[in-house]
Amino acid sequence: MTLVEQNLGELFRYERAAVLQGQLWRLISGHLVHAGLTHWLMNMAALGLMCLLFPTVLCGWRAVLFLFSLCLMTSLGLLLFYPQLGWFVGLSGVLHGVFAVGALRLLATERLYGLLLLGLLVIKLGFEQMYGAVPGSRSMTGVGVVVEAHLVGALSGVVCWVLAGSICRRRR
Repeated sequence: MTLVEQNLGELFRYERAAVLQGQLWRLISGHLVHAGLTHWLMNMAALGLMCLLFPTVLCGWRAVLFLFSLCLMTSLGLLLFYPQLGWFVGLSGVLHGVFAVGALRLLATERLYGLLLLGLLVIKLGFEQMYGAVPGSRSMTGVGVVVEAHLVGALSGVVCWVLAGSICRRRR
């Protein structure tokens, strides 16, 4: 990584102290910068998989609003509930939120498939909270995995799903 890339990454990564000093863009941009090419490629591959698994979740202009909301909620959740987390980069927390919403939406049409995916998500999150990152994650990405972002991202997805449902019910 060159000095310029490193400085840009540090300018845009989520950094708790900088956010608290008013650099609020980091609440969003921290999810857009990555530790390196491999980290970015893995996140983009996961995003592509989410598009295939849950095409109705990530379509149209609402997808931008949804992803923006997940970025913001995940960062705010980390800011509030994990004060010991100094900084992070990457999209994996948001991806866990997308997965949660996709699985929850499947409950309406393909109940068994939705339950299976939700169960797998809960098992993965539980494993990470008890034992840390899934083995091999660090060697694949080249950076430590912030499992707290996965949990907060998934919970943010649940909140988005609940809010979207209540908005839809009000419109009817």
